[in-house]
Amino acid sequence: MARFRGTVQGGRGAASKLGHATTGLTTTTNGWDIGVKVIARVADDKDTFDVYLTGGSNAGAREVFLGTFDEDDLGKKPSQDLDVPELVEGLEASGLNVITIDEDTDFSKLPSLGELLGRKEKQ
Repeated sequence: MARFRGTVQGGRGAASKLGHATTGLTTTTNGWDIGVKVIARVADDKDTFDVYLTGGSNAGAREVFLGTFDEDDLGKKPSQDLDVPELVEGLEASGLNVITIDEDTDFSKLPSLGELLGRKEKQ
């Protein structure tokens, strides 16, 4: 019996794949310049998910590890239980530009997504 099920919905309809406790399941979703990869596996008899930010279709194998999550993480508040400074440090060490947003952030002064990606804005 399968332990993991991955689903996708796209322009050609829906599809799914199964993964077992012994094989796990790896899923990816890519844009041109950014994407995510999730590896489902069993650790300590728990469903466990390793999450990566990727460089998308254009960036090959570039990956940034975002974290490992299991059922014990459900219901946790990220601001209390996620080590945000460590996550930011890891992202910056990977060469990514990180902007920390809090309740005092002036959103009108934030760069656009295009500026963050180094693209010229259309006039």
